[in-house]
Amino acid sequence: MAFGEALGYKGEPSNKRKRFGDFHRRMLEHVHSRPKTSTIVPRGHAKSTLITVIDTCHHLLRHPESRNLIACATLDLARKLVGEIRDRLNGDLELLPGLYMPVREAFPWLALQGDVRKSGPCDQFNIAGRAGKGREPSVFAASVESNLAGNHPTRAVIDDPANEQNSRTFTRRQKVIDFIEALEPLMYAPDSPINHIGTPWAFQDVTAFLSRRDDWAQFRFGVWDGTNPASGQADGEGPGPEGAWPLCPEFLNADEIKEKELGLSRTFFSAQYLCEPVPAEEAVFDPALVAAATDPDLTLKNLPDGHEILLYDPVARIEGAKGDLNGVVVVRVLPAHRLNLKGFPPDRNIFVPVRAVELPGGADAAACWIEDVCVPSHPKLKSLWIEKVASQSLFGPWLEERGRIKGIKIRGQKIGNASLTYRLMSLQTAMRKGYLVFPKEFPGRELLVQRLIEYPLSDSDDLISALALLSTMVERRGELPGLPASDLPPSALRVWNTSPTNGNYWPNG
Repeated sequence: MAFGEALGYKGEPSNKRKRFGDFHRRMLEHVHSRPKTSTIVPRGHAKSTLITVIDTCHHLLRHPESRNLIACATLDLARKLVGEIRDRLNGDLELLPGLYMPVREAFPWLALQGDVRKSGPCDQFNIAGRAGKGREPSVFAASVESNLAGNHPTRAVIDDPANEQNSRTFTRRQKVIDFIEALEPLMYAPDSPINHIGTPWAFQDVTAFLSRRDDWAQFRFGVWDGTNPASGQADGEGPGPEGAWPLCPEFLNADEIKEKELGLSRTFFSAQYLCEPVPAEEAVFDPALVAAATDPDLTLKNLPDGHEILLYDPVARIEGAKGDLNGVVVVRVLPAHRLNLKGFPPDRNIFVPVRAVELPGGADAAACWIEDVCVPSHPKLKSLWIEKVASQSLFGPWLEERGRIKGIKIRGQKIGNASLTYRLMSLQTAMRKGYLVFPKEFPGRELLVQRLIEYPLSDSDDLISALALLSTMVERRGELPGLPASDLPPSALRVWNTSPTNGNYWPNG
């Protein structure tokens, strides 16, 4: 930290703002605690300045022969950081207040090789301490799209490898994770340090991935995770939510945090400042909606018997890779009168999920699971719905030829050209109206709810794609395609009347 201040990172002397302090000391201690570290800190807290720029300069001072990789989401950002490191080493060092000396004179091995008149972004540079010791430069830039084959850095800083653009889909998020996994065996030695820096953009992004790795240590704080400056304890009397204190008021104080929260979208502020992603602004479902659609008294034990439908979304790729799974949801269909629901026509279909599964592998894996596990454990299963596309035209006849799901009708569900988001909106409406009801527990409930809430930023959309096969049927009363005739007694229909003035009503309350 002192070396960084000597290089010019002294903050604002007039008001002592933007000065490094105890928080930054703890952040640096974390970075040097293990070979592989992940630092998740809100924007505006100097993590790139301290870890990418200053710590790289200091590492070159201590290890002039080292090869340092700086990688970001884009090559442009990486080149700017490499350029800043280069310019600081080509600048002056403040030895005492007001006493300056060129860095290259104080530490000759840090002298830049080549044209020292250049400044600004650059792809790579060498220092005197490494000159003639190999083809790889002292510091070089890369992006998560770069091919690093043939490079063997002795130290790497992965600074903001994820951004809003490459975090939107599973495939793009996986590319960032793949980059880090591919980098690990390329490092010069098993204990060559790799320091990841960033903020989360999605639920299951690279920050979540690294938090689950036992060989990585993560330092993660939100903007309100500070302590009482007087006592050093988070005693609940601070200016933030629930009495929280700012993480580092010298960089973002309470008023500045509140100003940012008012000026930014909920999604952006939560991810980039609280370091806790929330559903996207365009999310179709939220926790409150799912909670409202959950019947706390409804369990599989007290759920009335009824016909069941298996909704199946097949893999798009035969290998069934992660993020591309067989999505299966089993839904029990019950007329409203069987659930003793007042205010509904007695033949109103109520859809109740009773099982949700994500299956890796191809279509054969799904077929085996349906035949060996699902059918035996769901004796009321009467119909299998699958989107009416090319995969269905092959899967349906093939499953019938196997002859192990006799009595279950396979139906190609035509959904038209509507997008998945549009189809999910009809499920959203059904949940609000009470046509789609969740028991408080059933196999796979937690996973299904997670996928719903996290969409469109969830790791996989296969489960909700399966559930979306109901989209054109959730408003339908009476019989459904592929199911036997309803067991609704005629007497139940007779008690339902239509009032010309007040609409539908139950005559007896």
